[in-house]
Amino acid sequence: MIDLKRPKNLIFIAILIISVFSSAAFAEVFNAGPAKTKSKGLQFKIPKYAEGEVLIKFKPGILQDRIPAINSDAGVKVLKVVPKINLHRLRSTKGKTTKELLEFYRQDPNVEYAEPNYIITIDANPNDPDYPLLWGLNNTGQTGGTADADIDAPEAWDYLYGSWGDVVVAVIDTGVDYNHPELTNNMWVNTGEVPGDGIDNDGNGYIDDYRGWDFFNKDNDPFDDHNHGTHVAGTIAAAGYNGIGLIGVNYKAKIMPVKFLGSAGYGYTSDAIEAILYAARMGAKVMSNSWGGGGYSTALRDAINTAYANGNGALFIAAAGNDFSDGDFTPHYPSSYDVPNVVAVAATDHNDAMAFFSNYGFTSVDLGAPGMNIYSAKPNNEYRYASGTSMATPHVSGVAALIMAAYPYLTVDEVKNLILNSSDPNTSLQNKTVTGGRLNAYNALNINDKRIKIYISSPRPAYVFYGEAALIKAAISAGTSFISGANVTVNFSNGQQTIFLYDDGAHEDGRMNDGVYANRWTPTTFDSCDITFLATKGGFIDGNRTINVNTIERVDYVYNDSESYNWLDATTGTALSLTDDSSAEIPIGFDFKFYGITYSSISVCSNGYLTFDSDGRDFTNDPIPSANTPNNIIAPFWDDLNPSSGGQVYYLVTGTTPNRTLTIEWYQVPEYQDIGAATFEVTLCESSNEIVFQYQDVFFEDDLFNWGRRATVGVEGPDGLYGTQYSNDSASLYNNLAIRFSSIRKGAISGKVLLQGRTNHSSFITFELRNPGETTPIIVRQITTAADGSYALADIDPGTYDLTAKAPNCLRGKQASITVTGGQETSNINFDLLGGDANNDNSVGTGDMLILKSAWLTSIGQPKWDTRADFNGDGSIGTADMLIMKSNWLKNGSQ
Repeated sequence: MIDLKRPKNLIFIAILIISVFSSAAFAEVFNAGPAKTKSKGLQFKIPKYAEGEVLIKFKPGILQDRIPAINSDAGVKVLKVVPKINLHRLRSTKGKTTKELLEFYRQDPNVEYAEPNYIITIDANPNDPDYPLLWGLNNTGQTGGTADADIDAPEAWDYLYGSWGDVVVAVIDTGVDYNHPELTNNMWVNTGEVPGDGIDNDGNGYIDDYRGWDFFNKDNDPFDDHNHGTHVAGTIAAAGYNGIGLIGVNYKAKIMPVKFLGSAGYGYTSDAIEAILYAARMGAKVMSNSWGGGGYSTALRDAINTAYANGNGALFIAAAGNDFSDGDFTPHYPSSYDVPNVVAVAATDHNDAMAFFSNYGFTSVDLGAPGMNIYSAKPNNEYRYASGTSMATPHVSGVAALIMAAYPYLTVDEVKNLILNSSDPNTSLQNKTVTGGRLNAYNALNINDKRIKIYISSPRPAYVFYGEAALIKAAISAGTSFISGANVTVNFSNGQQTIFLYDDGAHEDGRMNDGVYANRWTPTTFDSCDITFLATKGGFIDGNRTINVNTIERVDYVYNDSESYNWLDATTGTALSLTDDSSAEIPIGFDFKFYGITYSSISVCSNGYLTFDSDGRDFTNDPIPSANTPNNIIAPFWDDLNPSSGGQVYYLVTGTTPNRTLTIEWYQVPEYQDIGAATFEVTLCESSNEIVFQYQDVFFEDDLFNWGRRATVGVEGPDGLYGTQYSNDSASLYNNLAIRFSSIRKGAISGKVLLQGRTNHSSFITFELRNPGETTPIIVRQITTAADGSYALADIDPGTYDLTAKAPNCLRGKQASITVTGGQETSNINFDLLGGDANNDNSVGTGDMLILKSAWLTSIGQPKWDTRADFNGDGSIGTADMLIMKSNWLKNGSQ
């Protein structure tokens, strides 16, 4: 069956912003593959992969004679084998599609993975070429920007006294003009090759690769036929003090040109993999990667990890992308790969603000660097300005090369730590990047920097759920390394008690003493709360970092598809000027609460959904829920629709307070391939906050699309981790159908668990909820209570329950027939737990006495110390503990 839907993992590289591309250059891309092609000026879509090709890795231990047999059955020929990671590039010889090949290989138990050979390309966007100086290196306000909004390059050069060794930087890109006067003396040379003798002198598999390799054209001439790579190389290593042009961040570095992107600005994953492995083999210590895009590729990740070489290989600097999207929810590869040597770079402007186009990510993009209106080299002895995270990346690559030149003994991890820990705090990046900072070359050379930096991985600066124990987690670092043994506390502006974070391997922090600290915090009030992390350790300068979160209630949705059909004609309202894959933000007209958050505006997407987030252009519908963006959506008919080919989208507000409604209607909008048309609508209701989908006509006269066969229908929450789906790629709709979505507000329980004989009541408590009179728990929750014993349990369906609480070394307590109501009402339930249960069998008797006797008169650290017998939690075992046991002798806890 021919699949007319667009590929769901479309690749395109989001890096470079310039204005010099011609549309004709991209026309060749459009005509090069089988996927849908169309031009939207500089907003373009390209084939996502090389049709008929796959990348295959066979499992270790497979008999080698099995591989040709499997390939023969698949009907493919071997184009290339990359032995380093045992990767096979295969092409069909019998007309099979990539999809068919993937299905064949993925069902074979001998295959570790199979994936498309994605096409990779530069993303061209407009730029503003009015800034003539290198403000990114030294900003005095000469371009109208903010003084010192730069990387302090001159200070770094002075620090090194102008004398440092060569470091090889691989520019993995469109090639480099190795004859440019700014670069010719700083080009790497493969001394193992004799130029022009036609022999692979060094035995690396590449003949005459004395100045690099061109993996796109499969030859030994990596000359830049596009402009992009030369601009990148100039920022890294343009010669300094030579009386012409510009100067690079590390003007003594050696540039290794490794070309895998062609003249039209695109290339393939398979070539990117070989380029990376080549650069690693030939000794590059830094890899500058101003490219990205496509789906997650295990093969590409393997190559980057191979280059890491357990910290002894190369640092992989990667552009974060130019889509102004959040990488925490919309990964951008390769910058989003979870490999230790990857550094993801956002772009800043001459005012130290994050560039308007730059991708960001509180946990996925490491830091910012100058990337707006950057002046650098252009092939054929010319110069030009360009903007993008492509331009930010080489600033970081140059600084990495400076560090390695100054301290050649450092590992990749230590160099990365120096770069991140030395960044200048930056307001615009504070909640947008891991470090919250912008690159500083001078600070990065201070190997003995004792300033503690805090990198928060949870929670994100967004929201937490009332009554739910939120993970609080951060890495503590300074100079070249992470710090263990620090004192890390977290304070809350809403008055909740300070908590400690632990690096003991027992608090969801990972490994013990790895510099990552964690604990749980349960929000007990509905409010906006500043969370301040404070880290201290002797010999270091204290560090702190603050984020803000909003506490909201947990909400679920249910639907009723037996509603009466009552079409609301919105074509009398306002028409939206939506084109293909576009969106428009509109006022709702009243406050509307969705998943516990109140909104006054919403984005309408041409592809049949609404979102309260920024991503309103996605044509690849996902199941609900899905962490893939878009999230926070209302989807009456999420599919690849195209109002540019016909139809119109309208919105209309009707009614009076408090019963107003907003209706958005997609009227006679066809599928992308101009197939058929559909008319449907969604209505948001004031006060009840209900959502109604109605379908007037969802018959496209094509079985591939009729009745929602290629659409997603449902609602999804802000983080994409929960939602309610009606259907996905299923013919579940029909004309004159109405579906009403209503929210169910969950309930919560809070109170205190007090432990007999203790002043600090913090403990790991197991709560169990049962139907009244029954013995089997229906809900089990385990949380750590605060020092005063307070706790909160959320996300509980309204109803009546028996609730028990069990702490280590205490008898189980029970509160019978408690009532849980929905919404913001909280049931307050307290427990007083009796001690003495040393063996935790829910009774106090001889077994407990023997444990107490064995540890009698010991304290923490002594050989016979046993925490199970320390009933009062004072760190010693003696009379007080015996009295607690005596008071509860032969008692049993609740069942």
